[in-house]
Amino acid sequence: GTGLGLAMVQQIVTQAGGRIRVESTPGQGATFDIFLPAAPVDALVPDETLPGEVLTGSERVLLVEDEPDVREVTASLLRKFGYQVTTVPDAVVAFERWSADTRAFDLVLTDIVMPGISGWDLFERIRAVRPSQRVLFMSGYSDDVLAGHGVVKSAIPLLSKPFTSHELARAIRLALDEHDGR
Repeated sequence: GTGLGLAMVQQIVTQAGGRIRVESTPGQGATFDIFLPAAPVDALVPDETLPGEVLTGSERVLLVEDEPDVREVTASLLRKFGYQVTTVPDAVVAFERWSADTRAFDLVLTDIVMPGISGWDLFERIRAVRPSQRVLFMSGYSDDVLAGHGVVKSAIPLLSKPFTSHELARAIRLALDEHDGR
């Protein structure tokens, strides 16, 4: 309804070096053709864990994502890597859950662009209460769009959507293991 889905698709296709062609006929609908460059054969090799790299954990993660499918898939991936995951659909519920939980979350993984309160606003509320809380942002939007949602360049890492399971696991592990900028 808001057109954000189409904007996200356009950004992903453009970042991949592709283009979109749209043909629309009033009363009959629209056709979207997406053209992507062919991937080199070595790009089709699945992500590999580097020697000595640990991608698993048992820490508690609060996952804040407004898209139900993305939330479920991300939570499932995190659980496969051993994390204890609590999911919430928006920043308001996230802050309530985060505040009420008697055991601190080790990491808050939050989308940035969400209806109502943004992930950035959630981050600022959390940091006002607990400056040491580790946070990892995720978004499929460009820096220009994120700036329009109040996001400024910061030391907080950003996981770009779409991501692979290994990219997710690496980002989570790095955010949890990072001692600077807490």
